[in-house]
Amino acid sequence: MGLNLRKAHVYEKVGKRQEMQLVAENHIVRIRCSEGGPLFVQSGQVYSEGGDVIKPIPAWFWPEYEKVSPEMRKIVGLALPSDVTAKAGPLTEKPALPIPTKDCPECGKEVKKASFGLHVARHRKADKVS
Repeated sequence: MGLNLRKAHVYEKVGKRQEMQLVAENHIVRIRCSEGGPLFVQSGQVYSEGGDVIKPIPAWFWPEYEKVSPEMRKIVGLALPSDVTAKAGPLTEKPALPIPTKDCPECGKEVKKASFGLHVARHRKADKVS
């Protein structure tokens, strides 16, 4: 989806009254400097004035974008490269949680607790058919 400048704020009527209520926002940040621009940031993408996605992002963009508040950067969905590398840190895997199991009295098989009732019911159904 391309740059959408038309629906920055979406309003709808509330019931039968003539009151309008804000139901959605489509935040946009405009970046410009003497070296180039304007460029727009929306939904985590950088767009040109014509609405095309900019790849690669020009070097002048990042120092200007750093001036935008962290809250607004989060809202428009584009983090600074320094934020991404700082958050990544060392990769450590979380230990897997043990899956609770229960032994089936019919067949002695170890079954996940979440599907134990279904497992036993299948045994009972098989007994009725036989």
